[in-house]
Amino acid sequence: MNFQQIHRPADGELVTELRSLLSRIADLRPFYRYAANRMRQAFRENFAVGGRPPWRPLAPSTVAAKRMMGLPAGLRTPSGRVPRRLLQRGQLNERTILILTGELRDSVAQKNHPHHIMRISKDRVEVGTSHPLAPIHEFGTRPYWIYPRRARALRFVDSQGRWVYRRRVYHPGVPARPFLRLTQQDEDDIHDALFEYLADAVIRPDTEGLL
Repeated sequence: MNFQQIHRPADGELVTELRSLLSRIADLRPFYRYAANRMRQAFRENFAVGGRPPWRPLAPSTVAAKRMMGLPAGLRTPSGRVPRRLLQRGQLNERTILILTGELRDSVAQKNHPHHIMRISKDRVEVGTSHPLAPIHEFGTRPYWIYPRRARALRFVDSQGRWVYRRRVYHPGVPARPFLRLTQQDEDDIHDALFEYLADAVIRPDTEGLL
């Protein structure tokens, strides 16, 4: 008969292990730092694959406008830099969603980005962005009218790739494309890491593998 024996630890050892476990529960910041990195990785993946679940595709007029503007070959960042890594990796084309300069994506995926938000305390972790376009794309907008500000008419590209002039334009609204989302697999990975972090406080080398 095959079996394993689990011996009750000595009282002193038990108290030490419980204190170690309570100490970790009282201050989860070491685990939260891992969780923040895992969340950033998940948010970057959302941009890389076009949403999880998939985002709504770009409107034909948007695709035509990007093509007429010479994108992605003519793409520049706000500072005028050519995003060479994105272009070389083939991550950009006229149908790429929510990546024009990479600013919005980087604001949630890079902790040193000026718009990146990461707050870690003893009992919570928050990861997000203060980028002004974030709520527009995360939650979407209602339909609205667009009026010219510095000219007498608006100029835009229609779905056929033609320049059109109008005094005002009715926009159907920006569809919600949530990028601050975790998949079930992402959540499972984080929960498993939490279990391992807490279990490490009480599992000794001679009992490892019994739980």
